[in-house]
Amino acid sequence: MTKSKPADIFLIAGGPKSKNTKAILAEALAQIKKKAPSVAYIGTASDDNKDFFLMLRPIIMSAGAGSVTIVPIVRRFDPDKARDILLASDVVFISGGGVDMGMKYLHKRNFYTISISKDNAAARRRCRKRIVHTLRKPTTQPTKLAKESELGLVPFFRELYNRGKLFCGISAGAIMLCRYWMHWRDPDDDDTAELLDCLGFAPLLCDVHAEEDNWEEMKRLLGFFPQGTTGYGIPAGGALRVAPDGKIKAIGSLSIKFIKKGTDIIIV
Repeated sequence: MTKSKPADIFLIAGGPKSKNTKAILAEALAQIKKKAPSVAYIGTASDDNKDFFLMLRPIIMSAGAGSVTIVPIVRRFDPDKARDILLASDVVFISGGGVDMGMKYLHKRNFYTISISKDNAAARRRCRKRIVHTLRKPTTQPTKLAKESELGLVPFFRELYNRGKLFCGISAGAIMLCRYWMHWRDPDDDDTAELLDCLGFAPLLCDVHAEEDNWEEMKRLLGFFPQGTTGYGIPAGGALRVAPDGKIKAIGSLSIKFIKKGTDIIIV
C-alpha cells in the first residue's frame, strides 16, 4: 500500500428501492486514482450468500472496478488466501445481510491458527513476526501491531484501514463499519437487545433504508447512550462519506440526523 493515512469511509444504504448504488460506488472507487481498482468482497453478513454476490458483483464492476474477489472467510476459510486478497486489493467492500452474523465471523476468524499459550513464547514470536512482516512497508521500520491476543481478522482490518485501504459498506455492511449495533438474545423479544461492537472505522452510529419502519431500531440503539448522542438514518438511495476526522458528507438521498434528548429521540 502506498498511502500512510486512513481513507474516507463510504456508508451506502442500498436496499431494494435504491437506484443509484452504482453512482455512489463510482464516487468511492474514484478515490483510488487508478483505472479499474481491485475489490475484495466481504460477504460475512450474508453467510457468503452466492446470490448476494452475483447481484452485487456486476454493479461494482459497472461502477469501475477491474475485479471483485470474494474473501474466503465463512466457508472453507483460508487464512493465507484471505490475507493475500485483502493485501492485494485496492478496496474492501463489505456486503449486506445481518450485522450480528457479519461481525460474528469477523470476530471469530484468525489468520494464524497456531496454538499460542503462556508457555509457548517461541510460537508467540513467530506469529507476531509473521504479522509484522505481512503489513510492513518496505521503506519503514516495523510498527507495533495488535496485542498477542488480537491475531484475528478485526485487528487486521483495522491495520489495513489505518494504512490507507479504502473501505465501503452497503446495508448491513455500512452499519458494521460504524461503532455499534445491537444483538438480540431472543430475536422475538425487543427487550433482549444489547450492544454489539462493530468495526468503528466510521466514528458514528447509523441505520440504513429503514424509513418505512420510522427508524425504530436507530431510536432503540440511541437509547443505550447518554443524552446528546447522535445517530444517522441513511435512506435508500443515500450514503455517507465519512472522513478520518469524523467530517460527514451526504451523497444522494439526504440522511436524517437523530439526537437523544432526555428520554426522547428527536430529529435534528
